[in-house]
Amino acid sequence: PSSGGCRTPVKVCLQYQAYRDIPRIKCRFCFRMVKPPNTVTHMVVRILTVCLGNICRSPAAEAVVRHKAAAAGLDVEVESAGTGSYHIGESPHPQSVTAGARRGYRVEGAARQLRPEDFDRFNLILTMDDSNLRDARRLAPEGSPAELRLLMSYIGGGEVPDPWGKPDDAYEHMYDLIEEAVDRLIADLRHRT
Repeated sequence: PSSGGCRTPVKVCLQYQAYRDIPRIKCRFCFRMVKPPNTVTHMVVRILTVCLGNICRSPAAEAVVRHKAAAAGLDVEVESAGTGSYHIGESPHPQSVTAGARRGYRVEGAARQLRPEDFDRFNLILTMDDSNLRDARRLAPEGSPAELRLLMSYIGGGEVPDPWGKPDDAYEHMYDLIEEAVDRLIADLRHRT
């Protein structure tokens, strides 16, 4: 058979591969899982961005991911959450909204806390710092299918510093880091599709 497997599917794979929304079929000869022939694969990627209070960094990252994914023609659903309960129900921080608007992003929503069911709803959970990552790992149910990692891991590691209580420059720096990491994330997602 060809490297893509045979053209006669034996059965549709009910297991998830890479992302849950990509159907796969089993090659009748080599038994590898391959994309169905002559079909358009539609993949919805569900991303959750996470910081501490869900009013500064994670809503900013949500807005940047949404904007850049749409510009790249990717079907992405994105939300944000916080590991703490400090700001539940509050709007994003005004400095985060203003700095985002200057760059063309619409930062909106109401703060919420990360929940165990998020690890089943989202394919990819991106945290802003190591503390958020540790807290998220503690909350993750065993066997969760979600990929959990630092947003900054897309550009070699590090953290997005919390700008809360700091001057406007801290928010600009936050967006600089988020944009750089999200550009690499989008390139990675395009490569996977």
